[in-house]
Amino acid sequence: EAEQREPLACLIIHAALHLLFLPSFTVDISAFEDDGEEEAPGAAPGAIKHPGAMWAPGLAVHEDVMVRSVAFDNNRIEVLRLLLGALCDPLYQSAEDFNPTKSRWLAVATALDVPNAELLFYSLMNATLGFDPVGFGMPYGSAFASEAPTQLMERSIQLLIVLLDYGAPAEPPGMQQPAAADAETKAEAQPTAGVATSATATQNVFRNLLARIDSPEDFDFIFSGLSRLLN
Repeated sequence: EAEQREPLACLIIHAALHLLFLPSFTVDISAFEDDGEEEAPGAAPGAIKHPGAMWAPGLAVHEDVMVRSVAFDNNRIEVLRLLLGALCDPLYQSAEDFNPTKSRWLAVATALDVPNAELLFYSLMNATLGFDPVGFGMPYGSAFASEAPTQLMERSIQLLIVLLDYGAPAEPPGMQQPAAADAETKAEAQPTAGVATSATATQNVFRNLLARIDSPEDFDFIFSGLSRLLN
């Protein structure tokens, strides 16, 4: 029975991902109310079923239909810190032992069946790219506001980078190894240091979501957000 029990680390990751969208804790109490068969207001067609559970508008949800709260932001920051702490196992490995495509924690956090994957991906993207460094549209305006939005942006981009960075790099077209005729050729075709190929590596749900972005409006939002932050 002990071998069939779900690992504690898996429970921690899934619990944290649920906490990031827990009504009355990190989102409004009405964020997951049933919309019936009608499409929820503010959502792009077929994108997000509950746009009110998103942290900010932008990708997937274009209209500002979220309930803003400093308390929500502070709670999100603490849960994001928990996740970052849980996913920092590379810090405790030597350079010789480190494998960028092998982490049991990240394998759970980026699995295709991870809870609230779409909500988390678009919330992290929007909280980062939709952030206004100036604040209130005027210089030094952010000095009079809460620090929670800035901290939420910083933690969001950190977690987003960690999640998107995990996995084997895709092989360029034409670089796939041909089928080996014997054991010796197969051995030569194996990747070094035990790094998995793109065909055998566990799929990353957040990379898949990133690859699905294809509308000009979304690309404009991403470009504008990155330019604003870099400037």
